Amino acid sequence: MTSILAQKKTERLCSASLGFSGVIGIRNRVFIESPIFLSLRWIISGCDAFIDNAICTTGSAIFMNATIPINTLKTYETQELLYQANEFKLNEQKVDALYSKHLPIYEELTYFRIGTDDTLTNMRIRHESFTDSDELATTALLYVFNRLQNIKSTFNTIKKLHTDERSYWW
Repeated sequence: MTSILAQKKTERLCSASLGFSGVIGIRNRVFIESPIFLSLRWIISGCDAFIDNAICTTGSAIFMNATIPINTLKTYETQELLYQANEFKLNEQKVDALYSKHLPIYEELTYFRIGTDDTLTNMRIRHESFTDSDELATTALLYVFNRLQNIKSTFNTIKKLHTDERSYWW
């Protein structure tokens, strides 16, 4: 009986505040009342903060649905920038440019920063955080994410460019 009451309390907290309290609660109001005034960069940054601080896995999973397409878009936009037009050859000058600084795409988003960008590492860590909620679903999610790193895809391209120790990931 106690575990049912605890579960009901958690469900109420999740539905009432998306699983956040205090300062995060203030951010909730900003997101709900005025997202039109925020750039995509800040919306995604907020979603990542909510995921990292949530007590409710349902809220985290929903926020992941906002961050995943943006992170995927960033990797594809980066690959598009790196390859020379109509050729299947990396433009080394652009690789060097992305290694040395952030370059803007739009809405304050930047291309994937070669060598230092931890976007995909953090996304994987956030994926792994769902293991306790649903091991089977998380296993499938991580399997697909890992496969994308090892087939001819934009994720594979980005992974291959991260060659030094500080930028290597799984």
